Order: sequence, then C-alpha cells, then structure tokens
Amino acid sequence: MQVFNTFFKIVKKQLPVTMIYVGIFLVLCVMMGSSQRDGAGSYTASSCTLVIVDHDKSEASGKLIDYLSGIHDVKYEEYTDEQIQDYLYYHKIDYVLYIEKDYGTTGELTNVKRPGTSVGIYVDNQIAMYEANMRALLTAGYSMEDAYALTLKALDSDGLVELSVGSAEKPTIYYYFSYVPYVIIMIMFFIITPVIVAFNKKDVNDRLNVSPITLRSKNMQIFLGAVIISIFVWILFIAMACLMGYSDFKDMLYKVALNSLGFTITGTAMATIVGNFGVSGDTKNIIANIAGLALCFLGGVFVPVSMFSKGMLAVAKFMPTYWYINTNDKIFEGGSMDDIAAGLGIELLFALAFFMVAAVVSKRMRTARSS
Repeated sequence: MQVFNTFFKIVKKQLPVTMIYVGIFLVLCVMMGSSQRDGAGSYTASSCTLVIVDHDKSEASGKLIDYLSGIHDVKYEEYTDEQIQDYLYYHKIDYVLYIEKDYGTTGELTNVKRPGTSVGIYVDNQIAMYEANMRALLTAGYSMEDAYALTLKALDSDGLVELSVGSAEKPTIYYYFSYVPYVIIMIMFFIITPVIVAFNKKDVNDRLNVSPITLRSKNMQIFLGAVIISIFVWILFIAMACLMGYSDFKDMLYKVALNSLGFTITGTAMATIVGNFGVSGDTKNIIANIAGLALCFLGGVFVPVSMFSKGMLAVAKFMPTYWYINTNDKIFEGGSMDDIAAGLGIELLFALAFFMVAAVVSKRMRTARSS
C-alpha cells in the first residue's frame, strides 16, 4: 500500500489551504444567507440631505420641492456660497439644487453635489423620473394637481421594486447548500489534482514501472484514496450543516445528503481530469478558480437561474452545477424523491463522463511519456 500511503502524505500538505477555503465558505454562507433573508421583499429609498434654492417660486417649482421633501431631508434656510461649500465638505449636506427662474417653462435646474459619492446620481435620477412623468401627463392635458398626484403614485417607492424570492422565506441552511458546489470544486482541485500530478511525473512513473507495483495496483490505490477523501469531504460538509441548523432541514437530510454526494463525486472527476494533464501548481490554481467561478456563475449558484435569459438557460443546462441547484431547490420546496432523482441522475452522468475523459487523457499522457 505504498501508493496509498503516499497519497495521504501529499494530501496532508494541502490541508492548510483547504481549511482556509472551508472557513471562508462558512463565513460567506452565514453572511449571504442573512442578507438574502433580510433584504427579501422590500425596497427602501435612502434619504439624503438637500438644500433647495428656488429662484422661480412657481407652482411647478413648488411641486418639485414637495416631491423631494417627501423623500429627503430638505433644508430651507438661506446659505451663502461659502457656507454651502463648507457644508458639502464636512458632509452636512449632500446635494444643492438651484431651481432657476422660469423653471415652469424652461425646466432649467442646476446643482452642486458632494464629490466622491453616488448621492448626486441618485438624486439626479429621481428628479429626471419626476420631470419625465410630469411632462408626459401635462402634455396629455392633465392639470398640475392631477399630474402631480399621478406622478407620486407612479414613483411611490413601495411600488418601485418588488423582489420575490419564493413563496416562503428560506433558512440560512438553504444558502449553505446552494453555495457548497463552489467550495467542493475548489477543495477537490486542491487535494486530488496535486496527488495525480505527483504520480504522473516521469521520474515517479519510471520508478513505479521497475517496482513490483503494477499499473492496475497503482490506479486502484489512487482510486481508493480519492474515494476516501471524497467521502470525508462530503461527511464534513453534512456535519457542518447539521451544526449550523439541523432543525431547518432534518426532514430532508437524506435528500440533501444524496444531492451533495452526487456533486462531490462530480467535483472529484473534474479534478481528476486536470491532474492527468500534469499541470503545475500555479496553473492548477488558475484552472481551479476559472472552473469554479465559471461553473457557479453559469450554473445558477451565484446568480439565480430565474434571472437568466433563454440563451443563458440553455447554456446552464450543460453545467453540472445547474442540475445540483435545480435539485436543491426542489428539495427545499418539498419535492418528492421522484422529483429529485432525475437531477441527481444527471449529476452522476456528468461524473461518469468526466471520469471517462480523465481515463482517456491519462492513457494519452502515459503514451506520450513512454514514447
């Protein structure tokens, strides 16, 4: 069992980097889960401090001031130019609006914004939307009062954004299992790939070829080591999930366990392909990050598939991460095992395809080294 023992000696060297990824993952899961739940279903307009100087004193300017006063903290005192500059500098005010004479007919406005912030753009957009609505309604023949009332209704912050994240608020553990594919991919690349690269080096292969260890024995010992590592990683993440919130998914534990196991096998297969190409440490890190981020962004891990266009959705279905997320969603929506089996089966088919590719690559690289 010399190959098997060497396998775990190499794995041991990769544990510090692996544990860093695990720690970062846990922190991000808690943060993302909390932000998703806390921010779901509502939008609140932010209030800024405005100074408005009205040179027009017309009904139109009065309506604009009333609109902005309903959103922001508006200062009506008269300030000198020097005071305005000081207040902007010391962040006592964020935006100064000058309503020029004849605003009712020309619509002329000027402003001074606090530099280095997005507040100015925020207020500019609000004013632009207000004016566009008012202009359209007045052109259509509405009176100033009616146009103003309809504009307020159209721009009501309660109706601007409605975010739907499902029929019920999801627990933090849902986001844990949603994001776990990324860290599984990264861990497998950092653990499995270096082992396979080490055993595929020419000098190591030459020594093994003249030793009593057969090629079949070598491959079986590496395979056994990969299986043990995969099971260990899978158990680790299930155990951490139970510690974080077992009560939130105890009724579906076996379903999420099977789904995560399916993807762990897939991640192992992907790492095996890269390892058989004999990539160096730096190249391995680059490939791991590109593969992990690409699969997670295109597969619906980081961006919900509900936001994908038809073209993007078609691409996503070629990613194992898509089927993992699709299955995960069905699990937390109360789907039966029959509903989940299809997605799990597709994940395992991806794993089988990756292992077959890895075998072909291994044979080609072995032939190239011997020639």
